[in-house]
Amino acid sequence: MDAMLIDNWNARVRPEHDVFHLGDFSFSRPDRTIEIIRALNGHIHLILGNHDHNNMNVSIHRYFEHVHDIRGIKVEDEDAGKRMGGRQFIELCHYPMVTWNRSHYGAWMLHGHSHGNLKEDPHAYRLDVGVDAWGYAPVSYWGIKQRMAMKLGFAAVDHHGS
Repeated sequence: MDAMLIDNWNARVRPEHDVFHLGDFSFSRPDRTIEIIRALNGHIHLILGNHDHNNMNVSIHRYFEHVHDIRGIKVEDEDAGKRMGGRQFIELCHYPMVTWNRSHYGAWMLHGHSHGNLKEDPHAYRLDVGVDAWGYAPVSYWGIKQRMAMKLGFAAVDHHGS
């Protein structure tokens, strides 16, 4: 299984790419986890999952570019429009959220944890990007963007409105 996941990863990720892994990176021993990290292309930014807190020795964190519990990023994208200033805001967390920072402005929420079992909400820019929901391979920004384009549009679930 490890070999297949590594092959699938390296088929899509170039050494110069930044990759955000949204948790539950490894269930292996620390030495095996380090071997796996070294076998993977790209600069890996880890968003900690529930199993990472239990299985991953803190000394392993130095093998990642960054390690966070939750992280917001901006991706330059002219399609994001004026409202977003030509940048797509993305909130990254292992766990899915119902509302998140800038959700009422079109920010995306990417998560893992649910293994493709959480019903997709057509009115929320939230998406499970775990490999088991994407053919056991990482998904690109463009793949995510295509899926988000199929959404019906934002429906406010908090006090901010749209």
